[in-house]
Amino acid sequence: MSTQFADVAVVAEPGLLRGRGYGNVVLAATDDPGLLSAPRLARAVRSLPAPARLLHGAELAAFRGAATTLQDPEPTAGD
Repeated sequence: MSTQFADVAVVAEPGLLRGRGYGNVVLAATDDPGLLSAPRLARAVRSLPAPARLLHGAELAAFRGAATTLQDPEPTAGD
């Protein structure tokens, strides 16, 4: 997503981000560079009924590390 949008963020349960268990991850992306870094968004995520954490900017870059982008293979004529 970071190759297609100016700004990307991830929202997930804190344990999931530490590799403890399975669950859903929400990916958010926008071309508005200030939208996902707004303190109001981080507060809204922290106030959700279920524990959730927002990763953005340097925190998201550290989480991603050196992971590479995976892409679906191009379909062949028989698919």
